[in-house]
Amino acid sequence: MKILQINKFHYPKGGSETVYFNTCDLLARHGHDVVHFSMRDEKNVDSPTKEFFPQNFDLRSGSLLERSKNAIRFFYNREAERNLEQLVLREKPDVAQIHLFNNSLSVSIFRVLKKHNIPVVLMFHDFRALCPSSLFMLRGKLCERCQAGYYTNCFRHKCYENARMFSGMLMLEIWLKEYFFQLDKYVDRYLFVCDFQKEIHLKYNDYYRNKQNRLYNFSPELYEIKPHFTRGDYFFCYGRITEEKGVETLVRAAAELKDISFKVAGEGPLLDKLTGMNLPNVEFLGFQQGEILHNYIRNASFVIVPSECNENNPLTIVESYMHGKPVIGSKIGGIPEIVTEGEGQTGYLFQTKSKEDLVGCIRKACSLPEEDYLRFSRNARNFAEKNFDPEQYYQNLMVIYKEVIEKKPGIEVTCK
Repeated sequence: MKILQINKFHYPKGGSETVYFNTCDLLARHGHDVVHFSMRDEKNVDSPTKEFFPQNFDLRSGSLLERSKNAIRFFYNREAERNLEQLVLREKPDVAQIHLFNNSLSVSIFRVLKKHNIPVVLMFHDFRALCPSSLFMLRGKLCERCQAGYYTNCFRHKCYENARMFSGMLMLEIWLKEYFFQLDKYVDRYLFVCDFQKEIHLKYNDYYRNKQNRLYNFSPELYEIKPHFTRGDYFFCYGRITEEKGVETLVRAAAELKDISFKVAGEGPLLDKLTGMNLPNVEFLGFQQGEILHNYIRNASFVIVPSECNENNPLTIVESYMHGKPVIGSKIGGIPEIVTEGEGQTGYLFQTKSKEDLVGCIRKACSLPEEDYLRFSRNARNFAEKNFDPEQYYQNLMVIYKEVIEKKPGIEVTCK
């Protein structure tokens, strides 16, 4: 099968790109012909179809004329439309899976796929279809003011970077998708990465209901990694160091746990503020990846995910369980779906933003008898094998591809 994979970034920028590249690799390993389409960028990983990538653009720089042209691309990118059509005519893909497209590739790409009768599977990695700023947050607090479709709230409250102009553009962009372009007419199947995310979308728009699936993220290295069930001597947190990720709450908790060691990996706008607290029991490691990051995970006692935004299916938990590491996570978004308490316990949950509750969970984790820690650790690995298995993910994804292809008239494809 020839499968078109579309994402606005073709370099490892964040969790969405990790899923995008993991999916491409998984399909290629099973013998499928994977075709990439993305924005051109000097940071991009090489691709055989890079000649078709439209030029990236920046709304913050250049002359007034350049920024005006880029503002139009933000809403409807004609270069992306033309280039994708050329790519489709050459490659003739059987199905397209779209990851991130907003504010870059734009809705223009959907018209090309519709024109050439290519089934479209749209995967949601965030809440951009419902919330113009994608986070359901305003000034550090959860916000669902746009639940009834009143996207003017984004402009009124300057939801994005506290900037009226950019917030207004995001408001107009979601209006374009929902009311003028009517994106749902171009999508054959929606993929959600957790039940929480799915239910939120259904609460906003019932049209998702009859063409949706839930697929947890998978761990491509699951069976290559040997789990480490031994308790480490520190608690580990990694990811972006931003307000919504709750790292500040973790560091404030660590300030009251001077006898316990913490390691934090990542970069972000709060890093200078948190390192400036000069806590002797908190070590900031900077950005880490690959085998170095794996070593920090496997040698930890627990991994802490203190998010204060509606996470979906955090890869930090997927990766931690792969190594057999239990997790302390906040009670928000999709985290309670995969950090289980009670039977089959894989960690602890604490009230979001509650330093006191987090301190209590960390102390419980420290006092956990060795036999109970081993049980938590084995439960985490078992959960990963049951829910994040790449082969099961592949089988489920192929069922979805086959279903959308079979519903398109005039398409006959032999699926592996």
